Amino acid sequence: MSASTRLNILLDLSGTLHIGDVATPAAIPALRKLRDFLSKRGNSSLRFASNTTKEAPLSLQQRLLRAGFGAEDVPLMDLYTSLSATAREVAVMQRPALLLLSPSAQQIFQDPSSSSPSPSPSPSSSSATHFRPCSDRLPKDLDEEEWKCLKRCNVVVVGLAPDLMRSEWLDEAFRILSGEYSSEQQGAATPKIIATHRASYYRPANAAPLSMGPGPYVSALETAARLDVRDTLVCGKPSRGFFEGALKEMRGGEDAQPGERNIVLHQLLQKKKLADVSADLGEGAIELGLERILVKTGKYRHGDEDRATKPVFAVHETFAQWVDVLISEEGH
Repeated sequence: MSASTRLNILLDLSGTLHIGDVATPAAIPALRKLRDFLSKRGNSSLRFASNTTKEAPLSLQQRLLRAGFGAEDVPLMDLYTSLSATAREVAVMQRPALLLLSPSAQQIFQDPSSSSPSPSPSPSSSSATHFRPCSDRLPKDLDEEEWKCLKRCNVVVVGLAPDLMRSEWLDEAFRILSGEYSSEQQGAATPKIIATHRASYYRPANAAPLSMGPGPYVSALETAARLDVRDTLVCGKPSRGFFEGALKEMRGGEDAQPGERNIVLHQLLQKKKLADVSADLGEGAIELGLERILVKTGKYRHGDEDRATKPVFAVHETFAQWVDVLISEEGH
């Protein structure tokens, strides 16, 4: 492969470079080797893709630092997350939203017509037109002003927030989406779900059992409120928009070059046996013709590569092994 051919690499974080606070085998030296190779090669870009919605980008970087990576290995400017993509979409809509997100994730969302994020996640703040629930309080504990703030919402944002995925808050989300609070909602816009992603499950820590992701809760709200699944806005992987946004950023806003090589590396594909229909390497990556590489770490299970709706480009044991193969392929 000629070094003049542009090379864009999008690396998944959780399960590929780390699991919880532990780096995957040899991931730290392998990442440094990859960065050194790309620097010498030129005409290359690297970004870290993440569907993590429980942590804001800064918190995510801090987790990687705890796993042993350096700040120069994973700079904030190189993190491209479904959470930040979701925050951008919500900001464009300028509609008050119920944020079913972790406290860390809630903080990056700017309130409608606000120039900066609210300094406090408290839903009772006079400037907080988004409603930011917290796990230690239930709807029955809200005061009058908080109820007004909640009922004005006509968007529900769903991400990874296990402590909020309980009947009391899901009922409030359903009421917003089904029009129960229509008289309180601002404007005539139809209530809408915005999902950070639709993953059915994830592995929260190394050797931990799988846990449910936000996908099943999104589906439950769609079913209960009788919403068309096509009207739900999915901002993270595997949506085409997510990958297009990452590629645009890596190209510096320029058009694709002839022969350009675009690689996305991840831990998982579509898993029919576990009904993860919207898995991370499907849909958008296939539509854009990206080279889809699977590594056998994280939530990978034997035979995942055989369950993909379209065959992957390659399968490797670890991220570190793939780095060696890539450098060899490029003739170095």
